[in-house]
Amino acid sequence: MTKDNHQKIRLLRIYEILRNESSPAHGLKTSELTNKLALLGIKCDRRTLSRDVELLNSEGFEIFKEKIGHNMIYWMDDSNFSNPELNILLTNIQADKFLPEEKEIELASKISALSGQYNSRMKERKLVRFNSAKCRNKEVYYILDFIYDAIHEQKQISFEYRIPDENGNLVLHNSSKPRHTVEPIVPMIKDDNFYVICFDAKKKDFICTYRIDRMYSIKIENEMSKEAVAFSENFDAAEYNKEVRRMYGGEQMKVTLEFDRKLIPIIYDEFGYDTKIKAEGNLCTAKINVQISPTFWGWLFTFAGEMKLTAPQKAIELEKEYLRKC
Repeated sequence: MTKDNHQKIRLLRIYEILRNESSPAHGLKTSELTNKLALLGIKCDRRTLSRDVELLNSEGFEIFKEKIGHNMIYWMDDSNFSNPELNILLTNIQADKFLPEEKEIELASKISALSGQYNSRMKERKLVRFNSAKCRNKEVYYILDFIYDAIHEQKQISFEYRIPDENGNLVLHNSSKPRHTVEPIVPMIKDDNFYVICFDAKKKDFICTYRIDRMYSIKIENEMSKEAVAFSENFDAAEYNKEVRRMYGGEQMKVTLEFDRKLIPIIYDEFGYDTKIKAEGNLCTAKINVQISPTFWGWLFTFAGEMKLTAPQKAIELEKEYLRKC
């Protein structure tokens, strides 16, 4: 290796080590840096290191140094985010069930890398999810981008809409109409899911919604109608949004629910795709772990006539007691 090439490699390694293993709070001593270079087969003394750092800085690489006692400390601050900010991003990505697990891991890894190798422990941080029904649509990451593009360009979109059956398999929502064409207004998060709100002149309130993770093979189509454009300009998304429902605050119990087939997606949404559902015609049953609380009863009674609790007897008695108080 020529002298010039050796210097170029040394400069590159110094930059890589400082970029990945240092931060304003945790700089590297001269001895630590030279030892790390030695492990890579690169000889570098104190004076050479100082000259190399000055050369890197003269070329626009911002490397900081400070003498503390008898030691010179070097570090880089190449992140646009502080560690608390990165933690917030990482936590939200891990908690978001909209992202497929593979994409969650990929994004979490990229965010962790922004804090350098010193903070790689971020990758090992665990997050407890109260709703573990992760998205299974691997296209969803790009579908959302398509939707934003269509809204910006005031274009219609078309797509296949798929929902899970009793075995968790995705099937067309309407086999006689494989593709839906809609006029998107705005994406919205509701009940931990991503929806796209669309204009529909046939609806009483001119609104229809679709779960984005159930949309497949999306395409951008023709221009939106003048009515849809006018509606979107006056639409108040914040006013339209509702508060998220939760199911906690009571005694945990395994209950059996009996429900109409059309409510299968609702069961999966609330309790996850690992829920075992038995179906006989249009009648389905599932055993669910829930926390018995007013929130749970409120959710159950939302589907009166289409869903009921059939076991255990204790839960049935608690339901009767709750109804008597209402």
